[in-house]
Amino acid sequence: MVKPIFPFSQTREQAKKAILNLFKNVDMFITEASEKYDKEELGHITIPITFAMEQLGQTRLIFSKLNSVSGNITFEKLDKMFDHQTNINRIKLELEISEDKEKWLDSVWRESPFPMLDIDHVVDQFKHLYEDEMKQHMSTGAMDRLDSSFVVFRNDGETELNSVLNKSLAETRIGSVKKLREKLQTEFESL
Repeated sequence: MVKPIFPFSQTREQAKKAILNLFKNVDMFITEASEKYDKEELGHITIPITFAMEQLGQTRLIFSKLNSVSGNITFEKLDKMFDHQTNINRIKLELEISEDKEKWLDSVWRESPFPMLDIDHVVDQFKHLYEDEMKQHMSTGAMDRLDSSFVVFRNDGETELNSVLNKSLAETRIGSVKKLREKLQTEFESL
């Protein structure tokens, strides 16, 4: 990969083309993660999810530049356009659980055998727990790879595979990335 020399500029049309290319990449990563999820191959599912988030972070940077000026946009070294953690940080607060996960949470608590006075409040609290876990996890950026299968070397000379991301968290993260991708598509259409 050849990175541009900073500063560099793009016309508005070049920036829109860059967003479309980033969307294509995000869609491929989401597809890859979804296929791994469907096959219950969770060993490396975090990798495409994290890459998709990084691409969405670059998209968010371009949107912010396009919305701040009327002409060409310029990227500076300080923008950290190619920094993995910075790109994740740009979008992590926008992550929300998907509508499917919300419906699932709602059905779990509404079908509970225990009487509850304010089910809407309980569902809302669990929704926030899922979102908070996801946002906290994304604070580690490239360290998300630790939810992938890799070999752990122990002091006694033995090796083992670490535990990987569980299926529920994988589903939550895939759904939230899809939801953010759709939100950014809507934003793109209004440019």
